[in-house]
Amino acid sequence: MANTSHWLFVSDGVYIYSFSIASTGALKRMSSINAQQYDSSGGTSGYLVLDHTGTTLYNLQLDGVGDNAFEFFNKNSTTGALTYSGSSPVSAAYGSLAFIGNNVYAYGSACIQLSAAFYGFSRRSDGTLTRLSLNPPIPPNPNGNYCPTGVAADPASDVAIPFLLEGQPPVQLGVYTADSSGNLTTNSTYQNMPSTAVGFVNDMATSPSGNLLAVAGSGGLQVFHFNGSNPITPYTGLLATHNITQIRWDSHKHLYGVSPSSGRLYVFTVTSTGYKQAPGSPHSITNPKAITVLSK
Repeated sequence: MANTSHWLFVSDGVYIYSFSIASTGALKRMSSINAQQYDSSGGTSGYLVLDHTGTTLYNLQLDGVGDNAFEFFNKNSTTGALTYSGSSPVSAAYGSLAFIGNNVYAYGSACIQLSAAFYGFSRRSDGTLTRLSLNPPIPPNPNGNYCPTGVAADPASDVAIPFLLEGQPPVQLGVYTADSSGNLTTNSTYQNMPSTAVGFVNDMATSPSGNLLAVAGSGGLQVFHFNGSNPITPYTGLLATHNITQIRWDSHKHLYGVSPSSGRLYVFTVTSTGYKQAPGSPHSITNPKAITVLSK
């Protein structure tokens, strides 16, 4: 799922559906497109993300054997209809994708057979992505090798990367900064990267202001201070202890998380100086699959 202020996009694994969003929040299905037809391997949709302008929708196609690719779809601003415009080169590493503040560079990372894989793209004015040649340094650790497992970006030029040591929790959080050419550098070390208590990381999200980083995983949900290119610092303990698969922020300092295994939707109010669970949270929802948030 992905959304702008007026459009919601949902995938069933084959088709991507466009829904208009009324001022009341009501949804109306407007169009659909078979995303699978543009993938020669017949993969399924695994992840949707929009650029910051909401002009281009990117769809991660997963074929199950490592030939993953991002498809690009241009959005008609009047009808919400999507038009296919191309795809990225295939890679087993592709997963989540996060655009930094300039909307030009986007990044992700993965751990493949305990080997680190970073990927990045430069976005052109027509929405197409060009693969960057990245080889960012990985902080050394005397007890083994780190492997990255995801990404989250702040509104400036910094990205948070979760690292597993030899493929096992606890996850530690590093920070990389993009320069004007899209290259990534880091000041993170094994001594200054905070450890999480969430187990294996499922999702990460920065607050709209960029000063907080939420981390969701198999063991729950936790929030950290995101300090730009400086080391991330601890903030909360575990706010939830169920398996949280997706998290999202709204523009009113609320953090949302879904737990399919427990049938719960969690809602928290989180600022840099305090946090509390919202009234009625967690809410019971039968088998929730995904979440997206539209602020009003």
